[in-house]
Amino acid sequence: MKFGLGAKIERYVFWKGLSAFALTTVTLTVIVWMTQALRQIDLVTAKGQTLQLFLIISSLAIPSLVVVLAPVALLIATLYVMNTLHQDSEIVIIAAAGGSPKRVTRPLLWLSLLVALLTGFLSIYIAPAGLKLLRGHIIQVRADLISSIMVPGAFTEMDRGLMVHIEERSVDGFLGGILISDTRNPDISFQYLADRGALVETGPSTYLVMQNGNIVRREKTENSSSIIEFDSYAFDLSQFRERTSKAGYRSKERSTIELLQNIISPDPKEDGSTIKISAELHSRFVAPLYAFSFAMVAMLFMASPQTTRSGQGVAILSATAVAVFTRGLGFAAESLAENSAVGVVILYLIPVLAAIISLILLWQNVRLDFAQRVADRLVNISEKLVAKRWSADNDRKVYR
Repeated sequence: MKFGLGAKIERYVFWKGLSAFALTTVTLTVIVWMTQALRQIDLVTAKGQTLQLFLIISSLAIPSLVVVLAPVALLIATLYVMNTLHQDSEIVIIAAAGGSPKRVTRPLLWLSLLVALLTGFLSIYIAPAGLKLLRGHIIQVRADLISSIMVPGAFTEMDRGLMVHIEERSVDGFLGGILISDTRNPDISFQYLADRGALVETGPSTYLVMQNGNIVRREKTENSSSIIEFDSYAFDLSQFRERTSKAGYRSKERSTIELLQNIISPDPKEDGSTIKISAELHSRFVAPLYAFSFAMVAMLFMASPQTTRSGQGVAILSATAVAVFTRGLGFAAESLAENSAVGVVILYLIPVLAAIISLILLWQNVRLDFAQRVADRLVNISEKLVAKRWSADNDRKVYR
């Protein structure tokens, strides 16, 4: 095969794979993002936030989704390209013209390298930054008491057993129809009712000052209640602001540089032990390797010319099963790496071995028609069973 024709074939396969990968990545990301965004819908309904803030917060998790979905999208794109080449008999034509499967696999290898670089950049830099901004927005929303509990007509749970309800809110900031239900103490419950009130901030402290109301105190053990009337009463809300504003960042939400600094000079005040931080750090470096692994597995089962549609179907199922099994082992290794240093080694071995073994078998043309031979074997067995059944039926008719 001439070099010019071979280069055209490689460019054709590369752009075909790149377009399929881009479309698959966008589709999978949108689907998964929509399911994840629904979990944050309470920011609009219960916390009184704007739709714009909701979209910003839910979109910050997209880079983390792409890190996981990009290798899967590459697997689907590679299978699609190879299956299309089989259905259009293009691989058969390339082989008949003297071309090797490498003409098809080489551009897909370059595509896997591109996807690996993209995944690595997102995993190491962009995804942690997005998760950190996401946590910052969530902390800010939870610490914003005015927008959190001052939503007219809403029942807002500030804490487990503490519910706040505001009937109305005027333009000047005064609140009307205040109800606070405090059942955090299993023995004593308090119900605060007031005609009006306002939020007052004095330095680091925040109070809900209520006027013209009463407190219903009920002791559950004695089954008795008492009512206390007041002209003015201040309910302390500072504890909730402090608790949310001081919330720390998890390992996934810290930059790679911060994780490296923590490993070099561990800080006992940091969230998580050194081995867990090390596991998160290694997981970020391992993520791009799955792009090579999935591409190698897909090409291993699909690169050779297929002569039957059953062979193509079994090859696709086989490649998918191997990729899912490999990624499942990777997730298990991530959990193991959080408790043992051996898990870190296994974390790298799984995608590396899968890629190397597939590449060796692919480049040596070893068992590339494995799926087709399995399918042909199954077809032969089914044909024999049908022929045997047909012969038995004819024997019964003759006997009758």
